[in-house]
Amino acid sequence: MIRSLLIAGLFGVASIASGQQFTAGPIMGANYSSVGLHQSFTSFGKNYQYISSTAGLGIMAGAFGEVSWERFFIQPQLTLSQDNALLHFDTEHGMITQKLSIHRLQIPIVVGYKLNNMFRAFAGPMVNTFIDGSLMPANQDMFASFAGNMPRVAMGYQFGAGITVNRSTFGLQFRSNFEDQGFDATYRQNNLRLAAQTQVLQVSYSYRLNLKKSRPKEIEEEDIFFPPKEITVSE
Repeated sequence: MIRSLLIAGLFGVASIASGQQFTAGPIMGANYSSVGLHQSFTSFGKNYQYISSTAGLGIMAGAFGEVSWERFFIQPQLTLSQDNALLHFDTEHGMITQKLSIHRLQIPIVVGYKLNNMFRAFAGPMVNTFIDGSLMPANQDMFASFAGNMPRVAMGYQFGAGITVNRSTFGLQFRSNFEDQGFDATYRQNNLRLAAQTQVLQVSYSYRLNLKKSRPKEIEEEDIFFPPKEITVSE
């Protein structure tokens, strides 16, 4: 799946690159991530009722390439992304809180439209590759576990808008998955299977290292007219 998307994306970029503007550079930003579970669990005869989650801050960094023609552009990205959130459970001993942290390699391929020289809007699909994750206690020692074995590849989407000033672009986008992602957690030697849906509000900054326009070189027209002084009339 990833290979097919990459080949398609590269082929599309290569097919339109001729005669158009190409830019590339680093991209970085912050994630405001909300991770919601859809079930509770029981362990050692005690019920752990999932109540809610609190969004947390994470980071994102990577690189991008962009090909544009007129007002339209395609921008493939390759980023490492961290999603953090707090999960709250209600138990017989009161509420406990777990900090969930997930690291992913993401490949967004967005298509955008430049409203003018400053404002732009974009949207597109995204491939998520799970790297690792952890589920650890945030406010007590009685509950500790590790999250792993997420599906290695999951499809997602993103949409947003940006403001471009010179070579810098400041973006605000929303990212999420099409489906829930299941992960394994261990609680007091009990294996649990949980499902989560991640929604991310991301603030990004990107910088264009080079600006290159590949356009056919215009051929200067030669003046075929002679100055008046070079015109002679034979008698």
